[in-house]
Amino acid sequence: MEKILEQLNIGTILDYQRITGGRDSIVYKVRNMSEKRYAVRILPLERVDQFKQEEHLINIAHKNGIPVPFVHQVTEVEKYAVMVMDWGRGRTVLEELLEYPENATELGMDFGRMQHRLHDVMPSEMGKSEWLYPKSEREKKLYEKARSVNETKNCFLHMDYHPLNVLAENSKITGVLDWMNASSGDYRYDLARTYSILSAEEARQYLGIEHALVKRFREAWLDGYYNNSKGREKFDLYIHWANDRLVREMTVD
Repeated sequence: MEKILEQLNIGTILDYQRITGGRDSIVYKVRNMSEKRYAVRILPLERVDQFKQEEHLINIAHKNGIPVPFVHQVTEVEKYAVMVMDWGRGRTVLEELLEYPENATELGMDFGRMQHRLHDVMPSEMGKSEWLYPKSEREKKLYEKARSVNETKNCFLHMDYHPLNVLAENSKITGVLDWMNASSGDYRYDLARTYSILSAEEARQYLGIEHALVKRFREAWLDGYYNNSKGREKFDLYIHWANDRLVREMTVD
């Protein structure tokens, strides 16, 4: 790791630590002598285009007022693809939720409002990501069934919006991370993805959240997204698709 850090031009390194819990890239929190903190993410060299695409998506989000860490560089070092970005302010929504469960409603509301802000973005410079396309016949049928029901205009989808990928401080969202799955499309795919993650027992156990707490947070998330409106749209067909996708992902893992 020292050899990689030496070539990144981010100053004299004071210390660094590997961050556990990442499901894709290897992530280090790095601090230099000026007390500047960075996230240094590492992938195999052949996946450098993934980082370049993610940088593009992060820039779109930033231009549209979504809080995201600034990307300083995407480069190739020691046969690895490396992304250097600012270390985001706050900590994960999951950490906030577990330490201050009494704030679940307030935190969930802002979590929902931020996702709605994201869906207000209509990106003209991007298409659908490969991640969104079905990977099995069953998934394809569920995807097509959902798509046939009043598909709306395209908007910006995160497609992995959950408590480990969103930062918060004092029950307010401060940053959105991990844009690898981002796409354009019907916002209900994104809502269903989040709902599925917040509802699946396996995901709940992985996150370590009690049933009552995650239910309270989930309801507040939807209230925040719909601005407390009673006229929530139903997206059951999309949830069926999202559940199938999540089961396949967890089986592969």
